[in-house]
Amino acid sequence: METNETISEHNLPELQITENAKKQLKSTTTWTAFFAVLYFIGIVFLFLSGITMLISNSFLTGFFDTFSTEMGNVFSPMFIIMGILYIVIAVIMIFPALYLYRYSQKIKEALAQNDSLILENAIGNMKSYWRFTGILTIVYIALCIICIPAIIIAAIAMV
Repeated sequence: METNETISEHNLPELQITENAKKQLKSTTTWTAFFAVLYFIGIVFLFLSGITMLISNSFLTGFFDTFSTEMGNVFSPMFIIMGILYIVIAVIMIFPALYLYRYSQKIKEALAQNDSLILENAIGNMKSYWRFTGILTIVYIALCIICIPAIIIAAIAMV
């Protein structure tokens, strides 16, 4: 008599994907490709904005030095920090964009070739996308919890 302990993975039926499931998966490729493209466009804008802030910092510092040294002293570090921050965010956002793009491409390929290994790879990319997005969200929430009170305390101290 065979028990549950002696049943191996090889005796279990393989996962079957219905035509409706294939249609739904194909539908996700359109949207994930769309959002991947939006990610890449946003990344380009963030990167260009960061570079623009770093380059314009020297022009604005000279401009403000002509009229008031106080404003130049305030804007210079702010533009440098914001420029670097934009570039860092752009680099970080490359990863979720790539995961979405790869998912979209691999699902199309898996459905076209009816290949379970490619489908597995596609689902791995979607898992990576959500894991990365989740970690990024946790970091964002933690920064908000830390920074908002710090900003309030700094504002009160300046008064």
